[in-house]
Amino acid sequence: KDKVQVIKLLQIIICKFEAFRSNHFYYHQVQSNSFEDLKGNIQFNETILTINIMFKLILEICYVRFNILNVLEICNFAFFIKIKYPSIFLKLGSLQSITNENFKENENFDCEFDTKSQLININFSSSFTLSNFYKTQLINLEENWCI
Repeated sequence: KDKVQVIKLLQIIICKFEAFRSNHFYYHQVQSNSFEDLKGNIQFNETILTINIMFKLILEICYVRFNILNVLEICNFAFFIKIKYPSIFLKLGSLQSITNENFKENENFDCEFDTKSQLININFSSSFTLSNFYKTQLINLEENWCI
């Protein structure tokens, strides 16, 4: 049953991305875009946010540790604010800091890598967990997930 759910979610992820790709490149007749250009595209960002949420559901089905789900949930919230409320996002440094794609160089994360430099664990740094933003989000998670 779990495998079927994961496969269905993966199919939705592929369809969501292909719908964006088709709309962006075919209907708007865009030949190519750099990743930097795409990051400024609202539809691309909404597509990535949707994929992130579905990816989190897959990880829940696969019984990934809570700390990793916690990081994904809070990062997804930050991406949502970035997409839907950019003026608020630009005023909140804590949101901007956790949406940096490079976890290795982001001081808000404590990452653990294996010998092949593959990410095997991620947590928020102790300094980030002291921030008001994190504390507020943790309360929201506790209320919604009953932890």
